Amino acid sequence: MKKKILMSLIISIFVVFLLISKIDVSSLVLKPAINELQDMLGMEVSIEKAYLHFIPLSLEFKNVVVFNAEKEKLTLKKAKFYVGLTKIFSKEIEIRRVVLYSTDFSMKYSNLNKCIESVSNYLKKPTKFPIKLRFNSFEIENLSGSIYTSDLNLNFRESYGRVILKTEPQISVLSSIKLLSSKYPNIDTNMKVFLRIKDNEIILEELKLFDINSLLKSSGKINYINFLGEFIVSGKILFKSIMKIFGMDDGYGEINVDGKVTFDEGRKWQDKIKLNLKFNGGFLLEQLMQILKVSEKLSGVTEIKGEAQGSLSNPQVNAKVSLKKGNILGVKVDEVESHAVYKNGILDFKNGKVKLYGGYAQAHVWITLPKVVAHYAYIELNDVSSNGVFELIHWNPGIAEGIVKGWLVSEGEKFSPKGSFVYLRKGHKPDDLRGKIEWINGNFDSLDKVYRFSLIEVGLSKSQVKAYGYIDTKNSNLNFNFTGSSKDISELLIPYQKGIYGELDFNGKLYGNTEDPEISISFFSKRVNIFIQEIEKSLPEQAFAFNNLKGNIFYKKNLLSINELNGEDISLKGKILFPFSKKLFGIQEPSYDLLFSVKNLSLKNLHIKALDNDIETFLNLQGTIKDKGKITAKINGNSLFLGKNKFIDKFAGSVSLEKDTIVIKSLNIFNDGDLLNASGYLNFNGDVNISGISKTFDITDITQHCMKRFGIKYLEKVKLNNLNFSITGSIKNPAVNAYTNFIAKVKNGRNIDGLIKFNYKQNDLIVELNLMKNIFFTIRGLPDKKHWNISGNFASARIDPFVSAFVNNLPEDLVILVNGNLKGSINDKNFDAQIDFNRVFMRLYGIGLNNKNPVNIKVEKGNVYFTPITLLGQSTELTIKGKIVDYFDILIEGYSDLRPFKALFKVDDLRGSALMQVYIYESRKNPEIVGGVDINNASITLRKDLPSLSNVNATVSFNEDRIVIEKAYGTFSEGTVQLDGTIYLEKFVVKQLGLSGRFSGVRWIFAPRCWAYMDGQIYLTGAYSQPLLSGQINIQRGVYTEKFEWTRLALKSSPPKITVEKNSWLNNLRFNLRVQTSNFFVNNNLATVNLNSDLLLKGSIPEPSLIGWINAKDGWIYFRGSKFEIMQALIQFNDPNSIRPYLNVSARTNVSQYNINLNLNGYIDQFNLILSSNPPLSESELFNLLVLGQNGGSKGIPGGSEAASFITGQMYELLEERVRGLTGLDVMTVEPGISKTTGSIAPRVTVGKKLMDGRLTVTYSTTTGTTAEQIIKVEYLVKKGISLVGIKDEIGGLSGAVKFRFEFR
Repeated sequence: MKKKILMSLIISIFVVFLLISKIDVSSLVLKPAINELQDMLGMEVSIEKAYLHFIPLSLEFKNVVVFNAEKEKLTLKKAKFYVGLTKIFSKEIEIRRVVLYSTDFSMKYSNLNKCIESVSNYLKKPTKFPIKLRFNSFEIENLSGSIYTSDLNLNFRESYGRVILKTEPQISVLSSIKLLSSKYPNIDTNMKVFLRIKDNEIILEELKLFDINSLLKSSGKINYINFLGEFIVSGKILFKSIMKIFGMDDGYGEINVDGKVTFDEGRKWQDKIKLNLKFNGGFLLEQLMQILKVSEKLSGVTEIKGEAQGSLSNPQVNAKVSLKKGNILGVKVDEVESHAVYKNGILDFKNGKVKLYGGYAQAHVWITLPKVVAHYAYIELNDVSSNGVFELIHWNPGIAEGIVKGWLVSEGEKFSPKGSFVYLRKGHKPDDLRGKIEWINGNFDSLDKVYRFSLIEVGLSKSQVKAYGYIDTKNSNLNFNFTGSSKDISELLIPYQKGIYGELDFNGKLYGNTEDPEISISFFSKRVNIFIQEIEKSLPEQAFAFNNLKGNIFYKKNLLSINELNGEDISLKGKILFPFSKKLFGIQEPSYDLLFSVKNLSLKNLHIKALDNDIETFLNLQGTIKDKGKITAKINGNSLFLGKNKFIDKFAGSVSLEKDTIVIKSLNIFNDGDLLNASGYLNFNGDVNISGISKTFDITDITQHCMKRFGIKYLEKVKLNNLNFSITGSIKNPAVNAYTNFIAKVKNGRNIDGLIKFNYKQNDLIVELNLMKNIFFTIRGLPDKKHWNISGNFASARIDPFVSAFVNNLPEDLVILVNGNLKGSINDKNFDAQIDFNRVFMRLYGIGLNNKNPVNIKVEKGNVYFTPITLLGQSTELTIKGKIVDYFDILIEGYSDLRPFKALFKVDDLRGSALMQVYIYESRKNPEIVGGVDINNASITLRKDLPSLSNVNATVSFNEDRIVIEKAYGTFSEGTVQLDGTIYLEKFVVKQLGLSGRFSGVRWIFAPRCWAYMDGQIYLTGAYSQPLLSGQINIQRGVYTEKFEWTRLALKSSPPKITVEKNSWLNNLRFNLRVQTSNFFVNNNLATVNLNSDLLLKGSIPEPSLIGWINAKDGWIYFRGSKFEIMQALIQFNDPNSIRPYLNVSARTNVSQYNINLNLNGYIDQFNLILSSNPPLSESELFNLLVLGQNGGSKGIPGGSEAASFITGQMYELLEERVRGLTGLDVMTVEPGISKTTGSIAPRVTVGKKLMDGRLTVTYSTTTGTTAEQIIKVEYLVKKGISLVGIKDEIGGLSGAVKFRFEFR
């Protein structure tokens, strides 16, 4: 048993020994092994040690080095040969497996081929040893090394492989490889390969190149002798892997590849590699450009699908490309779709459809690659965002965002586009001038980032500008010249300055740095209007106009310099600084240094609400604007008008504006020699503090309009005395205090004087008045609530001066005294009051009236209640009682003297008495009246120069809406008159007339020497606003003895029109009156004739007309002292629109045995006078005969005497009337005559005067040029028709006579 255990132990120890033991066989093996290896590899070999292992049987070589003459070597840490002895008896040792550990080598590719060829030959030839060695496989554990050529280096790391030596050797390798090249990117990847070698070809069964991101697979074959072959390639390559190959970090996208790579003939190995690949994928274009080392701006997310052909040295790529959110040569694009072709070093993008900057474009772009030495880009833009275009040229002027249409093209080495564009605004910001530009169009080109614009046109809504120049984006400067015009300057000024309007022409220059350009502008405007309320809302609504305004300004970011700004009445000069402005037009916290002057500044239509009227004046201003806007100015003006009335003669003062505060240092206001001085301040925050004083100041014109609103029409003068006032607090709620005496002069000579105290504070107004010493009023109220309380006291006060302010032409003796009080309130439009007068006294036209009982009147919510009022006076007792509410309920009854009613009618005198009972009732809107008035023994005198209507008795009744005159009759100018009819009323206003009148035996005096007795019947009918006077008037007998100056009428161009007061009732009165006469006697210097007529008077007083005729039955007419017998005399009126008589007169006379005929025809203002005679005489001889009573010879009128005679005889008549008016003479004549002493023609002057109420007439006559021929005539009227006459003639003789005058009818 022990022996068995021992034996087992010995065997175990032996086995262990065999397993762990090795025998150094270097002396036995090294030499033959080295020789065999050198023979097999064709290279030198050295081995440090050799060991024999029994289990498994193997031979181990340690530190093996293989090297050649070029000192290329392969080192092995150890090599292990696993031996099989199964065929030892057949003289063959099988090397089942050769394992190479930690191999490192470096060898030329050519030497590697030699080594492989040597191994192949070795395996083919017979062995030298008696025992044949047979190798089955080789394995590599952790191989590192490199295979290189002149321009390529293939490195292996951590390689593991296996070679099975058969007839067709098989090789499998797993390795990390790195392909290094000086000309191409380095490749660092992992490789898994399985190949076979057959007939000098490497048959690649599987090749995988991969890393953590990408995988590329291939299979095929290649002749390792001539390097010819073909491989099928497929895989997915992430850009991370590609970027890593090129030594760059990160990467995005992938490329999918499928196709063939062929190794063909070529001078260089990159020429040998032929591509036939299809690919697709996506990547970042900028990363591709980074790989290709392209510096130009090309970026974006790219998707590509296409194919690559050609050699690796000159590939040809054809693909469809899309690009998103990219940049092409500086042009940002949202999306691009294009056909890309790379050929002969040119990458060409054709048929590009581009979405960019919110719009669309068509593009064609190509560049040279891998180095960009040339390019071409054509882009046609449509609705592209303007901000993108400005970004493209690297300068944004900050205008509102819009769209751009146009095109640009660039070619050559550098991107230098040129093109044309149109900009249309879409946005509305910024809120300054730039945001108002509506359109821009222009042409440009560029070179080295300098953009030149041959023409730019800029359009606003009402303005246009044309410019040319350039922008240098490289050096950040620009230079433009421009001209333009604007139909409304406010478009250019808002929001910097509001309220300025007008047309403008301008030109200038924009130049300097793009961040802070400088602008120089010259401009001209025919008229500029400034609305100050738009500049400052607290100022009144007012417009100022300036003509022919021209100027020159300079502007940059921090400075506005006004070199010149002048107009007809304005000048401005200086500068405005903007120290804190950070950009162009960033106007912030300006600092001013300006001088200004304004003359004749028209202030019109400035409405003053309190006066309900407009103020107009002309202002002159001269001052400065300093620092933060402090304005200091001297102000003056003349003739300040309220409406159309001047109420201030002039004013002058000194004011300043600082920090929204207007300081009135001193303001002097002059009117009618009076002075008011004011000072203080007010600001735009609403604070005010103004005070003023005046010793006396005329406010007539100021108050005139306001007074008229209350019906006060007849105040001639209103003056304030010792005025003191102050306005403090806020403008919206000021405290106003005033104290003043006043005096008002009424048109009829009465005066109203008194004292006024005015206090307004916290919306509480108190006005205290002391009028006429005995009238006291207090008014207190809340103006914003329109609520007022009024109290007044009348202490036996005269109020007729107040009445005279409302009513003109009051009786001079009018006196109204009242004693009592008044209390009332006004709430909005409601007026309530209690009036209590215990005494009322009135005197007018000699009649005094007193109240019989106290007068108590109550006004409540628009209703009037009063106790019965009875007025007592001479022949008068009238009682008024009732109320006025929603309707009238008033009864007036009693009797009265008519003299007080004279005040109601425009008559000179009214007397008589009336008994009346009148009741007014129904609604206020349509009241009605009933009752009646009986007038007894009245007399009416319309004017002192007209007869009175006396013995008037009438009965007038009121029947609702009409007044019925039942019977009214009286006497008038020796005759009788009678009137009846109806007058229709509406709201107590006459609307319609229906009156008829009859008169008989009335003697009407038309002129001092013209009268007629007439009768007739007339009618006054129609609307009151357009009445018609019709009827018939018969002139029974008339006389006209007034001297008729027909020569003066002939020289007048036309008769003056009759004028009446504008808009008066008479102005609208129309006529349709027939006037007839059969006995009208004319006896004057023109004719002695009896006339009959038939005339129709139509039209109106301003434009009357006559149609009809006047005919002379018989009689005489007179011409220059000659008496002509009327053969025919007819005056016709044919013009229906005027009074224009046509004369047709024939007459004859006998002078010195000559029968002379006179014919007068034509209109009175252009008649023809024809004289003829038998025996015949010339015109001059007829004038001698008519003027001097003789004809021909030396006694006749000398040459030219016809004209002299006519001038002295006719033209002097025009002067006679004026001389009589100036001297007071009753007779003044100038007539031609022949001097009895000289025989020459000379004017004879005759003057006369009536004395003793016209009963005595003294006449003096003399011939000019001599004192000898004087005639004195005295005539005394003893009684009607009998006169005594005394004469001293021209030769000194005295004579006397008694003259009788008879008148026949």
